[in-house]
Amino acid sequence: AQWPGAAGRAAHRLAFDPAHRGRIALTTETGAYLSLDDGATFQRVDAGLPSPTRLVPAFAADALLVGTTGSGAFWRAVPAAAAPPAAAP
Repeated sequence: AQWPGAAGRAAHRLAFDPAHRGRIALTTETGAYLSLDDGATFQRVDAGLPSPTRLVPAFAADALLVGTTGSGAFWRAVPAAAAPPAAAP
């Protein structure tokens, strides 16, 4: 299956937010992406992470957690409504 914005990239890992319907995170070989509208659109959300490869997404409350290989885990605030995610400093 194709996801919007795929440009030939395969989704490696998916996370569905059990507390907020419509929130989906996925990772590819090049980065992490977030959808707030059941996958109709995705935004890249990995700016500032040390390595865009082998990322593992997860949701916790109003945050998207992204685990990296060897560099720890990072988080981004995620709005409840369909709006762009806030970038972490």
